[in-house]
Amino acid sequence: MTIAQTIRTLREMKNWSQEDMAAKLNISKSSYARLETESSQIKLHQLEKIAEIFEMDIARLLELNDKNLFLDIVFGNNYKNIDIGNLNTSETLQHEIEKMQMTIQHLEEKLSDKELIIKNKDNEINLLKKLYNHQ
Repeated sequence: MTIAQTIRTLREMKNWSQEDMAAKLNISKSSYARLETESSQIKLHQLEKIAEIFEMDIARLLELNDKNLFLDIVFGNNYKNIDIGNLNTSETLQHEIEKMQMTIQHLEEKLSDKELIIKNKDNEINLLKKLYNHQ
């Protein structure tokens, strides 16, 4: 995976368009597109800015490839602390998937709780408005 492919993958993971990246880099969309298609060489200052945009240092950006990019997405920047050899077992992957599913479920429950609180507050506001209007 080339640096241009890595940058494109990172951009797509963020759901950013080429126009978004061009704006962040303060260059035209066509200039940015040439960087991704390797029609133009990425300059050091651009690479520094791209790394900053993705909140990583240049060394980290340069070492990403198709294998560790996946690990970085799944486990975050701390994937180096994980025994990569064990990731080949389906049990380990299944365990990580289950942990992620539990996290998602927990966050969905918190969101549901917040929505209920908002609904209750809206009801209180409406009751107070009715009381105020009747006085």
